[in-house]
Amino acid sequence: MANEQITDGLSALKTILADLDPSPQPSPTAIYQFPEDFDTEAERAAVDYADLPLVVVLNQVNVWNMWRPATHGSIYHIWICDVLAFLAPEVISIRQEAEAKAKYVPWLAAMQTLLYTNVNQGLSGTALAIGNENYLFRYRVGNLGWIDTKVFWGVRFQFPVIQEHS
Repeated sequence: MANEQITDGLSALKTILADLDPSPQPSPTAIYQFPEDFDTEAERAAVDYADLPLVVVLNQVNVWNMWRPATHGSIYHIWICDVLAFLAPEVISIRQEAEAKAKYVPWLAAMQTLLYTNVNQGLSGTALAIGNENYLFRYRVGNLGWIDTKVFWGVRFQFPVIQEHS
């Protein structure tokens, strides 16, 4: 049940991100859900890593997630979602920082705008909320490792997703 809810939440987020508009930077050329869009060798081979920017949504692993009792007899499942925005095909050096800033700042504003709307706060009905009382999301700009030893430069967004189980 919990795994299905996570999958549903990621699928809803993937759909929501189709409306991401980081103008003047280009919108994502593709949005993938991990591991669902990477299950087979053919699916992995079909990913065009040269056509950037692209986005991958996934349930972050190797972090503490939690189950928390709710006051009305149900249980909250709180897990961490990652959104990886691959903006450049390689490591960016400090010398390239000004150009890089022009690439990532519009993505921060676009994610905030898209995720802060009431409709999207519940991931199209698959979650009670995203974020928490302290932040909507947090992010890290820099090098992003990916499967098959690929390294990109971009933004890693991270936020808790709260889902209810009865």
